[in-house]
Amino acid sequence: MDIALATPEKANSVFNRLIEECNYDDISFVIIDEFHLVSESRRGQQLEALVAKLLTIELIYHKRIQIVAMTATLNHIEVYQRWLHAKVYENSLRPIPLSEYIVAENQLFSTSMEPLASLPKSLLTSKTTLAYLINLYRSRMQSVLVFCPTKLSCEKTAAKLAVQLARMSPVSLPSDCPLERAVNDGGANSVSPHPAGQYERREEVIAQLRHLPCGLCPILAETLRLGIAYHHSGLTGEERKIIESAYRRGVVTVIVATSTLSTGINLPAKTVIFQSPYVDSNNHNQD
Repeated sequence: MDIALATPEKANSVFNRLIEECNYDDISFVIIDEFHLVSESRRGQQLEALVAKLLTIELIYHKRIQIVAMTATLNHIEVYQRWLHAKVYENSLRPIPLSEYIVAENQLFSTSMEPLASLPKSLLTSKTTLAYLINLYRSRMQSVLVFCPTKLSCEKTAAKLAVQLARMSPVSLPSDCPLERAVNDGGANSVSPHPAGQYERREEVIAQLRHLPCGLCPILAETLRLGIAYHHSGLTGEERKIIESAYRRGVVTVIVATSTLSTGINLPAKTVIFQSPYVDSNNHNQD
């Protein structure tokens, strides 16, 4: 075998066996994708242990092992540079511009908390702000991802959004509002979030899920008719594939998910909303 593809957990196990059999000479090049996992409380220790073993073998046996660690979200890069004795290559090119805003108490802020605009108080309460923001994008047929801290909060949020969005008409903000300009960057005009044929396509997705051995969750049965779904580790692999496919095809326009969705899955989203700065059940900041 010349090339092995593995998770950090499996790679660590394989490398342990190679060390026991003194076959570490077989390894000369290691690529670690999603290297920011090293800072996670759950999986980080496995990845850290693997890297530590690679560096130890280099030090003790003078065995040259080239390590390439890739990430798009790792903070304090200089710390990891010293640990790996590595050179840093950075690329700041973004094919699609990224706009970041904070919404709190009917106010729109920049990431430095500079006030930018006021959102209409007549339409917003603390319980409807999320639905209002999503409706801005849904009314232009643009996709949205919402991240929640737990599986239960995903399901509750999806169910609440389905009820609230069903009662809302397409909305817009004043043309000089930065958020309205960001919404319109996609070049789409306000349209119905339920174009012709969409109802039938959503019913097909519901039928696919209903025919799975695990059956169909009653919450998904209701939310999918509005183009909303939840996504977390409690779903089976087949359920997740069906939901992800529907999202890519535009049949589902809103996915409410835990942070597990952000690992290894590429889904096209015009907007990503974090309900709080913490997105896991232990209140660990996973930005």
